[in-house]
Order: sequence, then C-alpha cells, then structure tokens
Amino acid sequence: MADYYVIPTNIGEAKMANALALGTPLAITELALGDGEGSGARGTPIPNPEAVALVSERRRAPLNSFSVDPDNANVLIAEQVIPETVGGWWIREMGLYDQDGDMIFVCNTPPTYKPQLSEGSGRTQVVRMASIVSDTAAVTLKVDPSVVLATRKYVQEVLSIHAQEFESRLNQRTIYLRGVADLIGIAAPVEGAHYDLTGYRLDSDTGGGRFYWDSSRLKSDHDGGTVISNTVPWQYIPDFLKGVGETNPAGSGCFIRLSKKVTIEDFGAFEGQTVSVSTAIINHAIEASHGRPVYVPARRYKYNGVISSAVTTLIGERMPNVGNSRSSLENGSIFEGTFLSRSIKVHIENLGVDHGSAAFPTDAGDAFKVSPATANTGKAVNVENIVGLGRAPEDQYHAVLIEGYANIKARNIIGVRTYYGAVIKGVRVNASNITTIENGLYGGIIKADTASGDSSDIVLKGFIHDGMGASGLGLQIESSDDDIRRINVSGINVRDSGGVYRVAGNVLAGDIVISDVVGSNISGDAIRQTGLAYSLSTSNIALTQIGGRAINMADVRHLSINGVIAAAADGNTTFATDFILIGASSRRTNLLGINLNSDYSSANGSAGMIKYDNLRGQNIIGEGFYKLTGVGAPVTEVTTISTEPAGTTSHPTYKVAIINANYTSTGPKQFNLTAENTPDGHLIAFHNNTGGTQVVDGIVGGGISVPAGTYVEFIMTSEGFVKMRAGAL
Repeated sequence: MADYYVIPTNIGEAKMANALALGTPLAITELALGDGEGSGARGTPIPNPEAVALVSERRRAPLNSFSVDPDNANVLIAEQVIPETVGGWWIREMGLYDQDGDMIFVCNTPPTYKPQLSEGSGRTQVVRMASIVSDTAAVTLKVDPSVVLATRKYVQEVLSIHAQEFESRLNQRTIYLRGVADLIGIAAPVEGAHYDLTGYRLDSDTGGGRFYWDSSRLKSDHDGGTVISNTVPWQYIPDFLKGVGETNPAGSGCFIRLSKKVTIEDFGAFEGQTVSVSTAIINHAIEASHGRPVYVPARRYKYNGVISSAVTTLIGERMPNVGNSRSSLENGSIFEGTFLSRSIKVHIENLGVDHGSAAFPTDAGDAFKVSPATANTGKAVNVENIVGLGRAPEDQYHAVLIEGYANIKARNIIGVRTYYGAVIKGVRVNASNITTIENGLYGGIIKADTASGDSSDIVLKGFIHDGMGASGLGLQIESSDDDIRRINVSGINVRDSGGVYRVAGNVLAGDIVISDVVGSNISGDAIRQTGLAYSLSTSNIALTQIGGRAINMADVRHLSINGVIAAAADGNTTFATDFILIGASSRRTNLLGINLNSDYSSANGSAGMIKYDNLRGQNIIGEGFYKLTGVGAPVTEVTTISTEPAGTTSHPTYKVAIINANYTSTGPKQFNLTAENTPDGHLIAFHNNTGGTQVVDGIVGGGISVPAGTYVEFIMTSEGFVKMRAGAL
C-alpha cells in the first residue's frame, strides 16, 4: 500500500450509502488540517476508518472548491487556500467534514511546514485532497463564498471567462447614449451595432431602449419612435415625430428599435407633459403603429384629443381604481382629460380616462368615447377594463359612450359621476360586468337609433348601479327612432336610485328578456315600461324599500312577469292602489309568483295591489300574496267596490276584484283569470255595468256569460267551499 492515502471513515461510508439510497447528496463543508502530534518528519499518522477527528487538528476552514476530477469521474478533489498569515505548524493529516460536523474522509500527507508571516517567511498555500467514491452524486459541496479565498488558477479561469464575454460585447459594439438627440448625432453609424438609450429625452429615464442601424431602411419610414432617421433634426417632439426638416427625404439609413412592445413613451410621452404635446404624441404613436398594439404604462398622461386613424389598439399596463372621493383615478394607466376615438375598428384594454373634479374643477365633457366619424359606420369595438370618470353628476356628458358600431364587445366597464354612466348603442352588443356610480340621469343605457345602430341583438350580463342618491334610473333600454329587439339582460343590481330599469321608446321594443333583478332603496318606480313593447319577459325580481311602484307597464302586448318579491318603503302611496300597474293598452299578461309586502320584517304585513287599467285580452294571474283590481276603458280608477250589488251584504276584502265599469263595446269579451283563495270573503267579483254580454272563462269549468247590467261573484265560505252568486246590478 502507498505511504500516503485517503480513506472514508465508517461514518462517512454510512452517510454516503444513505445519500445514494435517498437521492439526497451529502453536503461537504470544511477541510481540517493537523500535525499528527509530531515534529519534523516524525509523527505522520496512519488513516483509521474508525476515526471521528484528526489526531491533532490545527486548522479547520471552509473549502474553496470541491469538484470532480476531469480525468477520473470517481475522484472528488477538495481544495483549500491557506493565507500567509496562518501557520507555524506542520501538515501531516487532513479530514473532510460534512455540514453536521462528522468527518467523512481522512488522509495522511507528506510532512509540510506552513510558515506564517510573523516568522519572516510567509506564503499562501493551497492544499488538495482527492477522494475516490463509487458515485460522485452522493457528495456535493456546500460553501460560504464570503469566507473562502480563491486560487490563482481559479482566478485565471474566471478572468478568462469574463474576458471572453467582454470580447463578445466588443464584437457587438454596444454604445450607450442618453437619448434620441445623441443617437441622431452619431456621425458614422455602424451596421449591426447596438445603441442603448437611457431615455427618449436627454434628461429622462423613460422611452429609452435598444436600437440598431439599418443602412437600407428608407428615411421616409421615419416615425420618430420605432424608426428614426438620423437626418431629421432634433426639435419640438411632435415635429420630430413627423419628420419635419428631413434633409435627405429620398435617402436610406435609419435606427430601428429592438422591442416587441411599443409604448407611448417610446415616442416621447411622459408623465407631467403639457396636454397639447402629450396628445399629439399619443395620436402619432397610434397612427404610426397601423393597428398594432400601443402600450400605455401605469402612469398618468394628459390627453384631450381625437384619434382619427382607421384602427386603434391601446393596451394599458393596469386598469386604474376610482379614488375614495370619486374625484380622480389612481394606480393605473390613465389619460387625464377627454378621449375620443373615431376609428372604425377599436381594441382598448386596461385604461382609465380621468375627467374628474380634481383635475377639472370647472370644465365638463365626455370622458371615454368611441364613435365613428360617419354615423353608424363602425365595424367592431372590443373594450375591456375601462374606467371613465366625470366631474359631477349634473354634467350632461358621458363617463363611457360607445356608439355606431356593428359589433360591440364590452367587458368590465365602469362609468362614474356624469349625467350618463355607461351608454352602448350598436347593432350586435355583447356586454358584461358594467358598473355605474353616482350618475345624474341614467346609470346605463342600451339604445337603438338610426345614427348609432338598430340594437337588434343585445346581451348584457351583470349590471351594477350605485346611484348614491343622485341617479334618476339604473338601466334604460330604449328605442329612440329605431326598433330595439332581441335583448337579453341578466344580473341587474341597483341601489339608492330613482329606478331599477326602464324599457322605453318611441317605436317598437320587442323580444326583451330581463332576469335576476335586485333593487333596493328606490325612490320612484322600480321597473317601468313606456312607449310600445311587443314582447317583454322579466323574472326573478327582488325589490326592497320601493318608494314608487314595484312594476309599471304602460303598453306591453305580450307581458310575462314571473317571480317577484317586492316590499314598499314607508309612506309609499302606491302600495294599496297600484303597486304593480298594468296599463290600459296591455293585452295578454301572465303574472306568476307575485309577492307584494308592506314590510319584509313582519309576517303580518299587508298585501300590495295589482291593478289593471283595462283588463282585456287573455290574462293569467297565478298564486302569490297580493290584491288585484281592474277597470275598463276609458280608464276610471276603482280600487274598491263602492256600490255593493243589489241584495248583497258587506263583505271583506276581495282577493280579485275586476270591475269593468265602463266597457262600451258590444259582443262577447273573454277574460281568462286564475287566482288563489282567500280565507274569507270574495274570491272574484265581476261586474258588467254596461256594454254587451261578457264571458268569464277559466275560473270554473266552462264559460260563464254575464249579460249587461248583471254581476257574478265567487265567494269563499267559512267552511272552505266556493259558491257562485249572480244577479242584477
């Protein structure tokens, strides 16, 4: 056997075997040196596998390196540098220790004296220990680089690597510049070189980036942001962007920006810039991008202009928030002023337009508006995560207005503090998650008119309006001078407002379905219809603290109301007379699951009244908690029976009282009615004061003729039976 060798200790063998079995490397951390308790060449110890420590340890310190021998894959080389200030003893033994402090390998060495500087002969010394293992994956190095020294060889290798990297950088010829003015001042640009700008302007750190020189690029392509001609003089930024003063317009040679994302700052925009310069830069950036995305960093930029390019694509970094006072927008990509795009194709995301009172204490205007230059010629709009903030609820402007497009997709839109919150007018509209806050007249509007689209296919999922006491109405669905049809609205939630929603118009509104409606603290009529609606279905309605009528339908030819729970506010004057009002022109109605309460908190609250101004056509009234009354045309409002039929005695409240007081037409008229029983009193009373014979159908089997001047009543007895009584009026 050789005189000097390395062996694993018993502890070391066990730990390496365990490391291989578990797949967790053993972490070697330190190398210890000892003198073996000898002097001179004497005292060299023999490595012992049972050893747990050196015979006479002199120094223990972290390793500088621990690597696999490049010539033998099963040999691990541990290396340690001993500084010149350490020494004064012999080295005859070495041991490798793991992070637990256990000695893993031990060896003896030829005696070597390590002097220290104070002895008059100091030197830095490197010691190495080569260990043979069956699998080097079982052992790894764990080192604290802050307490180790480097060998000359290691330093030379590292310097060589850095030299190669430096040479590579030199080959790329990267030149660092302050801004565009320095860039165009380069006398002889180098083909393929990289030019890194700190900022767009010399005194800025925004809008910089990397450019390269392309001698073949036409100078006529200059846009001042992504393509820069070095023969356009540096000047007022909007003029520089346009290439004003180009001295070689027919030539070639430009700097090209190396970037996949182009921002408005790449064209010279910055926070705090004057509104005229900022507006001109943003418009130019959109124009120069030819429909490709232009990104807006999460900062505030002044803007008050019109975008006239055919296509607008703006992508903000982050959707801003509405401040607590609702006077400004915060923390996002913000245009301060008014924004109007006339493009026929529009795609905008994550952008807020702040026309709030903090920046505009006196001037009012539309905040975010998308409307083509020629009426009803827009092709497509896709807007997402948009906030529009106005100055005050009484300002007759829009927080968000999108109109005149054949196809509109709007998602997560917020309109705050203007007369109109969020208004959408188009042919095919797919909208979701619309929120409006503190709007003077309407929170949201879906509208059809000849200038902005016939609104023939509309889907709105999710509408929230917080009137904060300032709004006249949550949502308006309106046919102005063009039909509005095929409308599907779901998920309406309105509070502290004058009304929840209204279907209104001067022309036909049809095929309208509105579901899942919640309204609270409503000062006027919660749900209302005016004008003419051909087909309207509304369902799943919950209303509380209603100051006016729960539902007021003026003229719906085919009306379905299904699932209503409504409670009146204190002092409501319509609750006992016409809490639900069906207008004189309505024809066929289907009312199911109606529950009208005076007080939600009390189980003994009275029932509200459903009133038909003119009960005509075929009508169904299903089970629920309510009272019902109806009159004929011309309208003479009768809420109770003032004159009892001859020979009858006074009786309690009618469950259904249909009083056809002044119907003058001749010939039979049919009414299909269903109603739920009441504990005592009249179930249904039908009075035919004038006119021809009427037919009451659908109450009991077969029809019942009621000649003019007669009456028919159905009475619930105390025993629970229903009996019919008829006679002359």
